Amino acid sequence: MNKRPFHHQRPLAACAILYGMGVVMGAFLPFWPRLYLCGMVLCLLAAFLLGRREKRRTLGFMGAFLFLGLLLSGHAAHPALPKTGKFPITGIVSEEISIRQDGSAQGYLENAVAQTEEGPQSLGTVYWTWVPDEETLSLPMDGDRVQFTGKVYIPSARSNPYGFDFRMFLLEKGICCGVSGASDLQITGWQSRGLSTLLYRIRSHLSRRLDAVFGEESALPQALLLGERNRLPQEVQDSFSDAGVAHILSVSGLHVSMQAHLAMRLVPRRLGRRLRFVILFLFLFFYCGIIGFPSPAIRAAVFMLLSRFRPITRRGKDWVTVVSAAFLLILLFQPLSLFTASFQLSFAAVLGIFVFLPRLQKRFPQYAYTTIGSNALVTLSATAGLTLPMVQLFHSFSILGLVINPFVCILFMALLPVYALLLFLGCIWLPGAQTLAVPFHILTSAVTDLLTWAGNLPFIQVDVPYLPWYCAAAVILAFILCTGLVVMKKKTKIILALSALVVSFTYWQLTLCRDVQYIQLSMGQSDAAIITDGPDTVLIDVGEYGGDVANYLKCTGRKADILVFTHLHKDHCLGTEQLLKNDIPIGKVILPHGARDCLVDPECIALLQTLQDKGVPIYNMHAGQYFETGRCRFTALWPMENTVVPGQDANRYSLNLLCELDGIRLLSTSDMEGEYELYAARDADILKAAHHGSRTSTGENFLRLVSPAAVLLTATSYSDTLPSPDTLSRLANLGVSVYNTGETGAVTITCRDGQAAIQPYFSIPGSEK
Repeated sequence: MNKRPFHHQRPLAACAILYGMGVVMGAFLPFWPRLYLCGMVLCLLAAFLLGRREKRRTLGFMGAFLFLGLLLSGHAAHPALPKTGKFPITGIVSEEISIRQDGSAQGYLENAVAQTEEGPQSLGTVYWTWVPDEETLSLPMDGDRVQFTGKVYIPSARSNPYGFDFRMFLLEKGICCGVSGASDLQITGWQSRGLSTLLYRIRSHLSRRLDAVFGEESALPQALLLGERNRLPQEVQDSFSDAGVAHILSVSGLHVSMQAHLAMRLVPRRLGRRLRFVILFLFLFFYCGIIGFPSPAIRAAVFMLLSRFRPITRRGKDWVTVVSAAFLLILLFQPLSLFTASFQLSFAAVLGIFVFLPRLQKRFPQYAYTTIGSNALVTLSATAGLTLPMVQLFHSFSILGLVINPFVCILFMALLPVYALLLFLGCIWLPGAQTLAVPFHILTSAVTDLLTWAGNLPFIQVDVPYLPWYCAAAVILAFILCTGLVVMKKKTKIILALSALVVSFTYWQLTLCRDVQYIQLSMGQSDAAIITDGPDTVLIDVGEYGGDVANYLKCTGRKADILVFTHLHKDHCLGTEQLLKNDIPIGKVILPHGARDCLVDPECIALLQTLQDKGVPIYNMHAGQYFETGRCRFTALWPMENTVVPGQDANRYSLNLLCELDGIRLLSTSDMEGEYELYAARDADILKAAHHGSRTSTGENFLRLVSPAAVLLTATSYSDTLPSPDTLSRLANLGVSVYNTGETGAVTITCRDGQAAIQPYFSIPGSEK
């Protein structure tokens, strides 16, 4: 056994680890480029000038990579932001414009320029959304140069606990701003985007050929060969995910290696290793470019190239160094891709193979040298490595996936080359490819139906709450201690691993908040609140897009015991669709008295029918009625029984609740109109203001009667009308603390024995946590 320190045995791996640490810190720490640059230069000088011994030189390079990670990640995460506002915009459409479910269009513009008062302002690549006019006959195509008037904005960061970080999502793509709207849209010409245009057109051509060869069954070949998984119906994608085989739909190591092996079989061996290596490089670059250079495919391509490079240079076999080189090469060009799910899952699978495969081969030697058996062992090893990131990213784990993954991988290893050969034949002789593809139509349909059926089986998913970072770190530490990378006695490794796990999970349980909490989520001009009381969870509205509500419940391992719809408008209850999509149990639904008789959104009526079909009981509630959890009591103040006039606006009769939260009185007024709000006026410590702070609500008389110490407003930071200046003026005159979720993010109120602690998600309005 080599007892030298790890960073001496594998210096590149040690540098990769330090670089990764620098990327993580650079993304969240303030950006000090001069400090990071000076630190990197000093470390390099120390490596070259003071590094006469290998130990010092290695440490110098490790420090340089740490500062390089800080520098590159900090630059990517803290770009110079453009001036915001409404300007004339020009740019070149990048690839395809798509239509979302709400009818709006979305896409990307390259070389975007805004004509501001100070002159042209370069925006680089931007995310573009707008609602097409009814007169629009066709959407702009790839390469079209467009001109329009739009609004430049800075994407919002995560504003809710466990919520989606739209800003980081775009920064990972190298985009720092977005543009909304497209007034006076004109297509002024066409301009090639160079190699990107060529690769996109090749992919589009291949996609059309797959459609011609496979017809209605082309969605699965499109996903496997070209990465076009959006062609598959969403219910099929969800079923694959539930069955634990969703990784098959993402082009990764399995897909790239199969295509590369198939292509290299066509290259004569007499060309020699070096020329074959160049051909392999060109093929992998070409293939990864066609599918859009996703991180798993790049990792697989780099891994394969470095593996093939080893016999050329006649060096020893060292998979740790190969993986480290792939890690560094990807993150040097795209440092923030470290935070993407595809990157994490890709390298977790490789680490799982590295750690568990040798042990499985030793334990089951009879399977290690057979094609099917070795592939099964590789799949099991990769699945074990994926367990932790799958739990952290998706908060569930498929038991069925452990069983069927080896068989599914073997099946698709057989299908992939067939699909590729039929596509190649379809590009040369379409009628022949269509004829040969007929039996595979049936097989593709059968495979899709079988996996969809498997994904819909009951009790195959285990929901797991989100682990705090220190628990995840302890699991990773125990994972690494299982490898031969750490030179220690076996007994010492076991003690260290168990100690880290016990300490971290014990600290997690001891620090869990067991007080009553009220969380007013930041949902734009929508309403959503979560109340947790021990094991009980009450939701008061879920907004129009309930993704952040669903994420919170999934991450904390909770269900919606009681779901209150204050009225049947989309911005209050349509987000329930996300709860249903994520299989979050709903105990019961409470509506205000006469809710169905008001003017409501048809989508909400359809949603109620869906809930009834799923067996969720629905109750009506009027003034004077109440329900309770362990330390909380929720009393309806409005509407009164038999006072609802059919056909009236649902806002007038929205449910108003007095929430008594372990001694704290919080008055939730939903979208109550000012003419009725005095019916619900009660003395309260905290007021959730009505209708996003509109001018006609939260009047002076109402405020005097309620006399709150703090007021919650649910609005956006960019609205010119909500909250109304009149309402803000009345609140200022009252001298209360105002929390606008558009500025503060989600507001968490922790209640204990009549005391309340209010914590906004952003510590300073407008800043990021």
